[in-house]
Amino acid sequence: MRNIKKKSELRSGKKTVQKLCNNQKTKKQAEHGIGWQQTTQEKDSARNKKTQLPSEQLQKRHRSRQMERAIRSRILQIDELTSMEPVPIVAFDLELAGSFADDIIEIGAIRLTPFEKHIQMFNSLIRPRTFVNRTVRKMTGITKEQLRDKKTIAEVLPEFLSFVGDDSIVLGHAIGENDILSINLAMLRLKKNVTMPQRFYPYYVDTVRIAQKILPKSIKKYNLQYLLEQFGWQANQLHRALDDAIASYLLFQLLLDYQGKRPGWIPNIMKMDEGEIMLENRFFHAPKLL
Repeated sequence: MRNIKKKSELRSGKKTVQKLCNNQKTKKQAEHGIGWQQTTQEKDSARNKKTQLPSEQLQKRHRSRQMERAIRSRILQIDELTSMEPVPIVAFDLELAGSFADDIIEIGAIRLTPFEKHIQMFNSLIRPRTFVNRTVRKMTGITKEQLRDKKTIAEVLPEFLSFVGDDSIVLGHAIGENDILSINLAMLRLKKNVTMPQRFYPYYVDTVRIAQKILPKSIKKYNLQYLLEQFGWQANQLHRALDDAIASYLLFQLLLDYQGKRPGWIPNIMKMDEGEIMLENRFFHAPKLL
């Protein structure tokens, strides 16, 4: 009984000490003008910030989905190429820093105009807004030293849009889900500080979609290098923007010829002097698998 009594006295003593501490804390808050009402407001403010963050993320996601839908609506099918008027074709590709979809470090493009022999080229390295991650450095060979003194995306993007022009269609490998979307995300970020178009929604041809539609079902992979190898073209180097842009146009032509539906107005890169040089410098012939 005596031990039980001592334990109850200890518990009672602890409660008294805790109560005194709480009273002292309340007193100090009162002395500094900090009351119960203010601490509650701080808690409400913190709670509101937490609820605002998902809302901002939802808005960004909603904008991204709107862009994706708008881009998908501009895709061209092979049959549409046959019936349309001749227009210039711009094949392009991007390289990204790796962390963000709008952090572009290289743009490469070629512009082929129907019934002309000259091929225009655009190639520019870009200083990133973040950093180039290790995977990208290994894959492309692009180093931070190469990018340190280059122009920013705000300077290069208007030049590229001028190169594409309003009269062309664009072409690339998985271009809708990646490259066109990345450019629009970059434009969205820059629109407050740079005078440029609000969006980039050209009509486009996606070589992945064409390959999926016309190649045999035995083809299970659709990356650029693998598909070119099926036609007997082995690339010396991929994963640089200009090289991938040229490779994408080559694959586009090979796919159309495979189906036997290449419209006469679409330039044959293999029969253009500049095109032959481009291909010789970047590819060698391997056994044809298709």
